[in-house]
Amino acid sequence: MAYGGTIRFSDLLKTASTQSRIKDGCFVDTSILFAASYPPDEFNTEAEEVFDFLAELEIPIFTNVNVRSEFIDLHRRVMIPDGLGDLYTAYGKSLDGALYAKLQSVNTSLTTARNTGKPFKFDENQIKSWRRILQSRQLKGKNGWLQFCTDFLQNKIEAIWDKTCDELGVNFFSLRNTDQTDWLVDELKWEDMASIVGRFGVGSFDAMIINLFLNSRFSVMVTADRDLAYVINALKPDHKFVCTPDKLNL
Repeated sequence: MAYGGTIRFSDLLKTASTQSRIKDGCFVDTSILFAASYPPDEFNTEAEEVFDFLAELEIPIFTNVNVRSEFIDLHRRVMIPDGLGDLYTAYGKSLDGALYAKLQSVNTSLTTARNTGKPFKFDENQIKSWRRILQSRQLKGKNGWLQFCTDFLQNKIEAIWDKTCDELGVNFFSLRNTDQTDWLVDELKWEDMASIVGRFGVGSFDAMIINLFLNSRFSVMVTADRDLAYVINALKPDHKFVCTPDKLNL
């Protein structure tokens, strides 16, 4: 047995025709799901195309709860600044001067990002800062932050996961004790995840996804995450492939 290697999206058809196990199903991570569901992402076009291609090849697509959690959080980080831009448009100069100026700055950054085709994300500190700003004010006579979330975030964030899975044909699998044998060939151990962190210096979430893939029945993982591709290539697991966008520099 030998490591399958890295497959670029453009090589998927050729590889799938010679590796029958790939047609049993593939695992998709957060990065590729986010790219396909968020048009400003640099890999959006390639991601949409690979999902179409997997469907044409009738290769089932799977993901799990760990990916869903990170996916929702990534969309939170882009939806909050988008929502602030909508707040700026909706309320305009009826807001107090200081808040209006801060929202205007966010809106300018959003416009620049859209014009250059780049995603605009907040980090956690920026989100907390805006929560403090809006908590100290009222919108519609209510706590400003909570009203902002109700008006500009809640419905979108609650819908994005199911909408994405439905549009891309993604299946969700469970790792409850009664279901594990359907998806795993070996037990998932915390020590193995920690070992990946220690050996390669990647984050714990990436290590968790890598450990899941290594111990799963899936022979291919589709990702736009350089860290995941790097570690899989370094480990060279038997009969496993990592499939990445052609534009991704490894």
